[in-house]
Amino acid sequence: MADPRDCEYHEIEVGTGDVWSGDGGVVTTHGWILPDTNSGTFAICWNGLVYPVVSVGTNADLTADVGNLMTNGITTWYSAIPEGMSVSQSSLLGVKGCILWRLGHGDLAVAYWQAEIRRVQDFRVPCFHAQPQPMGLQTTP
Repeated sequence: MADPRDCEYHEIEVGTGDVWSGDGGVVTTHGWILPDTNSGTFAICWNGLVYPVVSVGTNADLTADVGNLMTNGITTWYSAIPEGMSVSQSSLLGVKGCILWRLGHGDLAVAYWQAEIRRVQDFRVPCFHAQPQPMGLQTTP
């Protein structure tokens, strides 16, 4: 996982991939801008990976983004999610707590993980929580 410490947090656009079509398109998100290199501008996205940046926008508010995640974060039942969702500042992924922790925001990381656990538990489909029947008992009329 890349280290976002000492990097500015901005609105950015990055290109993503797609396992089915190859091209996931350009996604607008928020991320940490790495110091410029001769190879172009790169940023660390919320999935902890480094991406070449298509464009850099205005400064973003990390505390506001985390607050939004804790109240309105997007979760999914899929075990694999699209790359565009993984780079988004709006999707619930455990790695985001790791990034917050690395940035020195332990309080935000813990609050985020607690919110993520609550949201994922609320998202579960009720039919998967059926109580098992003891062996040998008939449950049909």
